[in-house]
Amino acid sequence: MWRESWVNGIFPDGRIFHCVQVFCTARPVYFMGKLWDGKELHPITDYDGPSQTGTLGEPRDYTVSFTCQGRREIITGELLGVMPMTLMPQGMYPGTLDGKVDLASEGPTRWVWDGQVGYGWTERCWTRNGWPQIRAMDAQLAGSGIRSAG
Repeated sequence: MWRESWVNGIFPDGRIFHCVQVFCTARPVYFMGKLWDGKELHPITDYDGPSQTGTLGEPRDYTVSFTCQGRREIITGELLGVMPMTLMPQGMYPGTLDGKVDLASEGPTRWVWDGQVGYGWTERCWTRNGWPQIRAMDAQLAGSGIRSAG
């Protein structure tokens, strides 16, 4: 897994959104998104979630956008706190380790959508080597017929 974005938020008017997007090498992108409008559950498409660029959840301010029922929605988020974790093959450990490892951060988020303030959660992953390097490695592996384990 070289990138992940998991977000949700609840608003005073009853709307709730939840999106998960996972990028893995040599595999299709996984996405699931739903919007509760207070009466019905609707599928979300064309999701663009926040990337993580640093070990402590940077950037702290970001946007989420998606399409639901033919309308493009843009929600701004502010990370209110962060729990950084080191991703290892056997689990997630608090804190950030030196070296070339993947990091995750998650924490409470303040969202603003159509002028309403809501609250929820954000989780993101960051690869220290950089996603372009991992994509290039994945492309090399795909061209050789070898499937990467990541």
